[in-house]
Amino acid sequence: MKTVSPWFVMNNSEEHIENALRLAHELILLADAGDDVREDIGCGILFGTIRDCAYKIQTLARQELQEHQKKRRKDVNSNTMVHQAQPRRQG
Repeated sequence: MKTVSPWFVMNNSEEHIENALRLAHELILLADAGDDVREDIGCGILFGTIRDCAYKIQTLARQELQEHQKKRRKDVNSNTMVHQAQPRRQG
């Protein structure tokens, strides 16, 4: 069995963030495909807006995942320091 560091284990909110990243990717593909066949400027505006929103979602989701990882690393380090600071009991 492979051991995974605690800060790489995803929780439910991170699964939703990963879904948002997948959705953003799909929106980018949609905007690119729509731009390739657009008939007028209105379509260009629509697909440009979709693309802009997709990149914004992607940026925010990546930042949020990084924040979660930083928090988990901090929590793991704090717990490690607490365990190291406790004196051993003589039995």
